[in-house]
Amino acid sequence: MRTKDEIKQCINGIRERLNIDQMNYPENKPVKEGYKIAIQILKRGSLDFTGQGIERLKSIRSRAIAMLAVDYLNGDTTDYVLLNIPIYIKCEEEKDSYENVQSNTR
Repeated sequence: MRTKDEIKQCINGIRERLNIDQMNYPENKPVKEGYKIAIQILKRGSLDFTGQGIERLKSIRSRAIAMLAVDYLNGDTTDYVLLNIPIYIKCEEEKDSYENVQSNTR
């Protein structure tokens, strides 16, 4: 089980990720949805997947992110994994690309 400080730090990291400009690209909607549910899971301290709203998420990617929040609370994964989900960005050469855009969390 994570400490309150660890959980708070993780929530703040997710909020920073949600504030990245590229998070508003339509291609990143699943990541954004998953992170929003992840915050709710972390706030509740939910240690299992039942009744967390995960089943209502439309994409596998968003469900996986929400499940990572439960795994994080149980100590089965690190905040690094949860906070570094790759997101879609537009490269300077205008090629489509998925990259891990870092926030200032670590």
